[in-house]
Amino acid sequence: MNTRKVTAAVVAIVLGCVSALSGDAKVTKLSLQEMVARSELIVVARVSEIRDTGESRMGNPVAMIRISVETTLKGRAHRSLDIYEIPTAIETAQFTIYDKCVFFLARHESQLWVVQGFAGKVNIVGDNAKDIYIAGEEETQPVQSFLARIAVAATGQ
Repeated sequence: MNTRKVTAAVVAIVLGCVSALSGDAKVTKLSLQEMVARSELIVVARVSEIRDTGESRMGNPVAMIRISVETTLKGRAHRSLDIYEIPTAIETAQFTIYDKCVFFLARHESQLWVVQGFAGKVNIVGDNAKDIYIAGEEETQPVQSFLARIAVAATGQ
């Protein structure tokens, strides 16, 4: 087989995969009100466990992330919640044990999932909410003012 044809075919496949991934991986920024409206639960919690469930969704492994709830901003939450993610998907949130975060969560087929991919997990580092991917919100801001705005949006519904 001609080396140029093979190289061209490989480049076409790689470019096709990259464009497909970038097209599928778009997470649209929603407003804080929209994030709150789409969430069944909003909690401040710490990641306490991460494990593979042995299940798959669309051919991808599903991970279970257990979080220990410190504060509930919307809904009724137990002290411990299991949420689910597909760790191989580009648009999903990344988790590390002991991370403290604000989680925007919704139920899908009886399991809790992070709302709007990585946008539904906001890291708390010290006194700041960081990595905020919500329309109209600064990427880093004082956590107390961010939580206060969530509480107002949650009670307004």
